Amino acid sequence: MTSSLRRIAACAFAGAAAALAPAAAHAQIPSDEQIRVIDTPHFRVHYTPGLETLARRAGARAEEAYAAIAEVLVRPPRGRVDLLVADNVDYSNGFATPFPRNRIVLYAHPPVDDPTLAFYDDWTQLVITHELTHVFHLDYARGLPRIPRYVFGRLPLGFPETTTPDWEKEGLATYLESRLTRAGRVRGTIHEMQLRTAVLEGRFFSIDRASGDPASWPGGSTRYVYGSMFLQYLSERHGERAAGEFVRRYGGYVIPFLNDRAAREAYGVSFSRAWREWRASLEARYAAEADSLRRIGVTEPEVLTKAGYRAEFPRWSPDGRRIAYAAQTGREEAQQRLVDADGAERAIASRTTLAPASWSADGRSLVTSMVDLRDPYRAYSDLYRVRVDGGRARMTEGARLLQPDVARDGRIVALRAGGGTTVPVVVDASGAAPRDLAPPSLDVQWAYPRWSPDGTKIAISRWRQGGYYDVVILDAAGRVLAEATSDRAVDTAPAWSPDGRWVLFSSDRTGIANLYAYEVNGGRLMQVTNVLTGAFQPDVSPDGRWIAFQYYRSDGYHVARIPFTPDAWRPAPPVRPQVAPAGEQPDPGRAAAGPAHAYSALRSALPAYWEPEWVSSSAFGTAVGVATSGHDVVERHEWGASGAVYPADGRFEGGLAYVFRGLGNPALGASVFQDWSVPLRAAVGAPGGGAILDLLERERSASAVATFTRPRFRSFGWLSLGASLRDRELQWSDPALAPADFPLDRPPELGAIATLGVSTARAYDFSISTQDGFVAAASVEGRRATRPRDGETVHRGYTRVDGRAQIYRGFRGWGFARHVLALRAVGGADFGSATQYFAVGGTTGDGVAFPLSAGAALGGTRDLFVRGYDDATQFGDRAAAATAEWRFPIALVERGVGLVPVFLDRLWGTAFVDGGTAWCVQGCDPATAALFPKPEALVSTGAELGADLLLGFNARFRLRGGIALPLTTITTLTGTHERPPVKAYFTIGQSF
Repeated sequence: MTSSLRRIAACAFAGAAAALAPAAAHAQIPSDEQIRVIDTPHFRVHYTPGLETLARRAGARAEEAYAAIAEVLVRPPRGRVDLLVADNVDYSNGFATPFPRNRIVLYAHPPVDDPTLAFYDDWTQLVITHELTHVFHLDYARGLPRIPRYVFGRLPLGFPETTTPDWEKEGLATYLESRLTRAGRVRGTIHEMQLRTAVLEGRFFSIDRASGDPASWPGGSTRYVYGSMFLQYLSERHGERAAGEFVRRYGGYVIPFLNDRAAREAYGVSFSRAWREWRASLEARYAAEADSLRRIGVTEPEVLTKAGYRAEFPRWSPDGRRIAYAAQTGREEAQQRLVDADGAERAIASRTTLAPASWSADGRSLVTSMVDLRDPYRAYSDLYRVRVDGGRARMTEGARLLQPDVARDGRIVALRAGGGTTVPVVVDASGAAPRDLAPPSLDVQWAYPRWSPDGTKIAISRWRQGGYYDVVILDAAGRVLAEATSDRAVDTAPAWSPDGRWVLFSSDRTGIANLYAYEVNGGRLMQVTNVLTGAFQPDVSPDGRWIAFQYYRSDGYHVARIPFTPDAWRPAPPVRPQVAPAGEQPDPGRAAAGPAHAYSALRSALPAYWEPEWVSSSAFGTAVGVATSGHDVVERHEWGASGAVYPADGRFEGGLAYVFRGLGNPALGASVFQDWSVPLRAAVGAPGGGAILDLLERERSASAVATFTRPRFRSFGWLSLGASLRDRELQWSDPALAPADFPLDRPPELGAIATLGVSTARAYDFSISTQDGFVAAASVEGRRATRPRDGETVHRGYTRVDGRAQIYRGFRGWGFARHVLALRAVGGADFGSATQYFAVGGTTGDGVAFPLSAGAALGGTRDLFVRGYDDATQFGDRAAAATAEWRFPIALVERGVGLVPVFLDRLWGTAFVDGGTAWCVQGCDPATAALFPKPEALVSTGAELGADLLLGFNARFRLRGGIALPLTTITTLTGTHERPPVKAYFTIGQSF
């Protein structure tokens, strides 16, 4: 099988990656849904059931964005763009891919609960403009770089724009989402806040650091924050057309990574120099702004938390002694935490996602919401009860409820997601019997409901078409009693004072997010804080003495507090002009016309590219061939094919792999292939001297597999069942010299394999390796000939069993990340095989077991590493190996050199002990059985230095170099015993 087909078959089940990182299972596409399609001039709009109205609106917004981007950026891509609108997750996101075709996926959950994205007139307009910019940008090429597309189709080789830094890609899309709409992140205040704070606190990123993938705050948002604001700065100084000119210049370069050169041609200045000038301008601007605010009087809160990163939704306990909040530090999993007035913190439960947690009246538990995976394609939010003494219990199943708040009598007000909007609902204390407080509407969305102290009213944030994001007060039936605000500022996360007189909330009405208070009866609006950074999510202590709130600093968000002193508040200033009520409003009802029709996968599943293949063999020469692959829009069908011919004698090898996900669970795979190999090379006597003969094997195989998965946020379980039919034909390279006593007959064989596994292994932003959890997996495979070999009376066959366990435990120590204790144990047995399946020794091998790929391949060799010894130092039909590693952080570097596409992320070290052995029981040849008749452990110890690199701005590499000291002697092939010397080595990837 050629390398491309092996890669396609191995990657066909994308969920297999979750076996190592289950929490990273994002970007689900509901392949099992009944899809409908609406055609517009430039788009095919696909949508899942119940979303036709939203899909038609998305189609209209997409056509508007298409025309606008074509005007200001570059020429449009060829052909229609596929746009998929899906209601299968309860978080906001969208993404675009240029391979194999241009496609945009839009999740139908509005970002009303995400302060970074909450400034929008129409969220579909905002997200589509952003993602469509990616399509225009990444698809663009001109001149010589476009020639590969004419030859090979949509192969990455013909897409030069993919080699720019991520801050340029995401920055351009974020910049245009604001330039081409009346809202967006550049016009909003969160990105501005993050830059302002970084400058004022001396943590502004250099261009090399922003061009990598830093874990340091703002982490993954770095590319959006720095990229968009930098390109906005450049457009203000060099004209709005310069961004498009940069894309055009770079898209014509044959040599990649010449970003500074393209910037000089487009902007008149290199990115590197402009970045330094931008920083100097920000330092001057923010220093003056800070001086102006200090003259008025700046609020200096008492910061209660230490870690930074994300500390969300502080809530006072009923007795006022503790504050509950959701935390994500980047060094361990998300947690529900408690902090007291002295700053003492403790975690009471783990979390999947961050959301508000509301106290029960007795102070013994909290009710919160978290998103979790229900199946491979859907991630929904449900209610959970978290006990203060530790642990949590699920309250609802698939209810799609968010942001709960508990009244004193136990009633819960929350939001229900679905259908492209959110709706406030009231449920009973168990989370059942929901009652809607407002009708579902695409033109009205809700966030952050809070009961009044007496349980008769609800303060809540409401978004309406036109970007009006305000705080309003409802009665218990959902009628609007009062509007605290009515403007386009982001007014969010309200909270009541204990006496019900005030509703406090966060607003960015002046350009800086501060706390404000609305007097319920008097109607006054007062400014509570005046910070330099940002203040959000207030909560007033039960005794009315303190306000806890989320406070922004350059290392992320913290929980802080200030005194509750209404007499010190001052009248709220007017909203800044950018968010004042607008005159002309876009028509919210504009929608794509035309009939909807059933989805057909054929068009998008056809091949969009081909790539040449070269396969070299000392026995056959060099084979020349082609490979291709494809999948449809919703990834219900995925396939790959390759074929190669050896010109010397016309031998063919190749195959086809296919995966079907339309059933949801299981995913079904099948493959057929033909492969040529040389399993044996032998010296034979001949007239006139000796000769070396190759034993040539042609293998034909057909296989099928079904993989059942159970994905969850912290775990991934699977059961894979596969079957195959294999036919092998043997022949000598020179039949005239072939030994007469070597049997060439190989009957067809039927095989079956099953793998069962579960993983909770996970890592975090600062982790130096997998940090917590375990992996446990086992497999059983067997093969039996369909008839006896010539001259024999029995059907040959074998059974193989192997299993593994890996455990990871993070613990505190020095450095930027948690230290990790990693343990591994693996073993296996082979019954009835004529070959030795297990080999022990070497520095690599022994990969983690995954769900079966489409190939469902059986046979081969399982390598069990023991560092310090050569590969296959021992082999046999039984084997066992184990490893203990202490992994520790050395340095968080996060640096490069300007825009050179090499980024050193972090350094870490490992101290290890390896052990392993292989031996023969029944299936080995006599010579091997004599060498390894019983277990004789190979043991080594050593240390490694590891480095994580980012190359080409996109490709992550983990490099390891080490020294291993063998501690035991070995039996050589000549039967002698010796201890190997100390061995130095260098390799790629983690050991396990």
